Amino acid sequence: MKSSIVLPDSLKDLESLQVIRFENFFVFGELYISFIIQFEILSQKHLKMCLKNLNKLKSLKNSGGS
Repeated sequence: MKSSIVLPDSLKDLESLQVIRFENFFVFGELYISFIIQFEILSQKHLKMCLKNLNKLKSLKNSGGS
């Protein structure tokens, strides 16, 4: 079986490959961070809604009195 590892012809090719990989990593990192921030905002909104609903339920329970 042959290994499918592609070796660059020269050190210059290897360097350019590393630069491309590094730039891709930065782009992915920024996307990932923005995704995390959006998720945090969404989860905080969701948490506030849950607290509101919980307070509504409590007030209903207190005013109703089963």
